[in-house]
Amino acid sequence: MFRHKLLKVLQFVLAAALTIMLVVNLYTIIARVFFKNNLPKVFGFTQVVVISGSMRPTYEIGDMLILREQKSYQVNDIVTYRWGRTFVTHRIVGLQDGDPTRFITKGDFNNVSDQAVSISEIEGKVILRIPSIGNITLFLRTPIGILIMVLLIFVIYKFPDMLGRLKRSKK
Repeated sequence: MFRHKLLKVLQFVLAAALTIMLVVNLYTIIARVFFKNNLPKVFGFTQVVVISGSMRPTYEIGDMLILREQKSYQVNDIVTYRWGRTFVTHRIVGLQDGDPTRFITKGDFNNVSDQAVSISEIEGKVILRIPSIGNITLFLRTPIGILIMVLLIFVIYKFPDMLGRLKRSKK
């Protein structure tokens, strides 16, 4: 009896996590395609995946970074900012001419600083690193990844019932 209840709770938790991931991925895709927002946020939070080694050893390629919008930023904060049509995640190493709205950034692995970045170009401060999970999340945003999530949700809900019917039919 206890095992059955534990299995039901586990089933619910796994299905809920997959459903949340599916909803977030669909929201991200819709925001990018229809609203041309390349880094959509939910309650001021968003996530990016590290694709270069400019922040080694702090962050590795494939790490997922969770960002949060801030009203202000400080020296030593690690931020993600828009640079043309892409995003860069680097550390704030100084203020340009003492202006608290213009920042000098630099990758930890880089030898030179970047051009000054305006506070309006900053998408958020890194608040969490999830090692090596970024490549999986990039895959789950593809049509095949979304299909796999939908199928997994279906299997999680229906597999125990199908297994129960199979056991009853053998008796």
